Amino acid sequence: MSILYHYCPSQAFYSIISNRSIRLSSLSQSSDYMEGKLADEALERLAKQDRLNAYDISTIKEELGIFRLIADGLGFCLSEEEDLLSQWRGYAADASGVAIGFSKEYLTEFIKHTQSSISINQIALHKVKYEQKEHDKLVEPTFRRIKQCIEEGAHKYPGPRGLLDIRSEEEIKEDNQKIQHARFRLAHELFKLSPKQFYLKSKAFSEEREWRLISYLTLGNDKDKCEFMDKKNQIVPFRTYQLNDLSINPISKIILGPKNVTPIKVVESFLMSNNFRSVEVVSSKATYR
Repeated sequence: MSILYHYCPSQAFYSIISNRSIRLSSLSQSSDYMEGKLADEALERLAKQDRLNAYDISTIKEELGIFRLIADGLGFCLSEEEDLLSQWRGYAADASGVAIGFSKEYLTEFIKHTQSSISINQIALHKVKYEQKEHDKLVEPTFRRIKQCIEEGAHKYPGPRGLLDIRSEEEIKEDNQKIQHARFRLAHELFKLSPKQFYLKSKAFSEEREWRLISYLTLGNDKDKCEFMDKKNQIVPFRTYQLNDLSINPISKIILGPKNVTPIKVVESFLMSNNFRSVEVVSSKATYR
């Protein structure tokens, strides 16, 4: 059975178990200031390699910046690593918290049962990519379509006949319509790129071997519902998802951090009292005080 670990403070562990739910919160408001920007860098690299002109590259960057203001990824972060000191220190209250081992099989079934054909709040599980060549490979199909939109006039300005323009009024109208159509398709491609921003992280984080449950949020869209909380002096959007009963146990293992002083038997009783059964509870082997 594959297990993915969510490192968190004891308070978050208590909330997840007692409420039988998880929260996906804003990734762009995390401590990594490059969160959500690496796809932009990949797009710019590909554009330069393809010798796209400076004006088009600059315009794409401006357009991406606009979409970043309205599009966000809400995430629940997990790791393939079950007892990693940097994870304990960074995400589990300096090792006094817990690593919750979620069954990957459960998460796969959870997504299937959570999805709805009529909901725009779709959720997915993605493995984070750290290598630059992986970033470029992920973004390249989008870049090709963006380049085609530009070649079809997406960065041109529709307008009336100029003094030296020999086109007929009908031809001008047709050309303007083509430009508007190319602009619409370009905007659509840039919007579709937004979710991919949150599949990527710097190579400096590669030891985390991260996976993410991700849901997407369009700010200002009344149909795209979320909640808000106060977190580290910020107002942060989030969504709550219930860990519904399926044929697979959602949680397989609990690891107590090196500084966690809660007795294992207490944690086992807490889990059982909230109907989480057959969960292995162990203490971290990291020697950190």
